[in-house]
Amino acid sequence: QTHSRRSQRSSATAMGDRTGIVIQPGALVCRGAVLEGRVTVSAGCIVHPSAQIRAEDGPIFIGENNVIEEQCVIVNRSGRGAPQAAGLPPATLTIGNSNVFEVGCLFEGTQVGNSNVVEAKAHIGPSVSLGSHCRIGSGCKLLTPEAIADHTIVFGASNARRVDPTYERPSLYDEQLDYLKKVLPTFHPMQSGGSAH
Repeated sequence: QTHSRRSQRSSATAMGDRTGIVIQPGALVCRGAVLEGRVTVSAGCIVHPSAQIRAEDGPIFIGENNVIEEQCVIVNRSGRGAPQAAGLPPATLTIGNSNVFEVGCLFEGTQVGNSNVVEAKAHIGPSVSLGSHCRIGSGCKLLTPEAIADHTIVFGASNARRVDPTYERPSLYDEQLDYLKKVLPTFHPMQSGGSAH
């Protein structure tokens, strides 16, 4: 029984404070993921163990059918309290639909559109917004304030970029999402939503 109580305390810590966390029906958020602050995870999303979603400076709203992989960190760092000091509501980090955040990436930006891929170990810094149908290559760093246009591909050690209007997120990511929805609950316990207040 003592071991059981310790395990429960450990799981609660890993899940973070449940106040303000909303996990919509149909979303799969693994017990080992950390959600902090006002976070909404919409239907069809997959959040892997050891991923972190931290609403530090304002809420985070995650749309449908996003995949957030292991050791990925998504954090709202919109001004470090400046909006509240000016009497304005904290800015919400809104993530659209059908995005993939691969292993170990860090996203601190202001907004994400639809159908993007942020590859492993990429880093998108504060004051960067990401359009739709973009691909940010493995290890790439976007750290200066800017709005990344739709269909932008960033690649290589020098963060080279090009705009390809024909680029669409590969269909294999849809296949991966369907597979994870079937398999992940077999191997990992899932979190449920907390209070929406």
